[in-house]
Amino acid sequence: MTQILMRLATVRAFPSPREFVFRPWSLFRRRYDYVFLNWVESLAFAGPNGDISLARLALLRLYLFACRVVSTKLVWVRHNNHPHHVKTENGKATAKALLDHIESTADIVITHSPLEVNGGKRFYVPHPLYANDIAPTNPVPYKDYFFVFGHIAPYKKLEEAIRLLPDQVSLVIAGPVKDKAYFEKCQSLAANKSNVLLMPGFLDSPTAARIASDSHGLLVLNADTDMVVSGSYIYALSLSIPVFAVRTPFIQWLSADERLSGIHAFDNISTLISALSSPTLLSNRPDRKAVESLFGDEITLEKLKLAMGISSSTR
Repeated sequence: MTQILMRLATVRAFPSPREFVFRPWSLFRRRYDYVFLNWVESLAFAGPNGDISLARLALLRLYLFACRVVSTKLVWVRHNNHPHHVKTENGKATAKALLDHIESTADIVITHSPLEVNGGKRFYVPHPLYANDIAPTNPVPYKDYFFVFGHIAPYKKLEEAIRLLPDQVSLVIAGPVKDKAYFEKCQSLAANKSNVLLMPGFLDSPTAARIASDSHGLLVLNADTDMVVSGSYIYALSLSIPVFAVRTPFIQWLSADERLSGIHAFDNISTLISALSSPTLLSNRPDRKAVESLFGDEITLEKLKLAMGISSSTR
């Protein structure tokens, strides 16, 4: 989004919470018309269960206060209702309350789903498409396969897909491991399946793009209430590859758009996995012009102008 914002204003790097801790004066060197905050809420959470740390929470509140002091308008991008890795119901409620508090602090709240706009300070701005260089070679040994990309973590529900996957369908699961026990569980389930390839660790962007673009489609198996828009949807659309996803309000909205093919929503993981053998679904790929009309730079620019209160004639 930075490149798009540069068409509207002079964009400067803003001190991170870490910089604020060690060099607090760095944040007060100038005033800003707009300060954009992304994922700042993650500062308050610690540990594998996503527990809120009181010390981290105090730092977050201090950082938000300082951001308000130096900005005319504070803009927060709300990506989730609560972080994925928060496990307990009490923890989820507390986390949501914290995010609601951050929203009340901000002047402008950006959401990447039009279904989350509730009037007032919330504005819909499409998630920008990813720019991808594609590697010349593909390390995957399968000719035909589907792909899951991102953290190998319990919220992704990968173990269900591995259990249900029929022998004639191949699946590549790639991403960094945050939960070693969960990865070992997936590894154990895939041990006797020659059609499942686990690729733990970070992939460089060109290799990930090659694996994704050569696949029959990208699977998104999680549809929990914490998620607003999965970055995996946008990653797949950036490469014009099909999306097979468990139904969420956003994916239902997206799949209903007649301009856009190749977006397939299912009620549960079982029906999703069963559908992967359908040759009719495999032939549909998202049309690039339709993708650009929904998520390209121009529509994102116009929505940003609306959110920021900038005239459409500007730049």
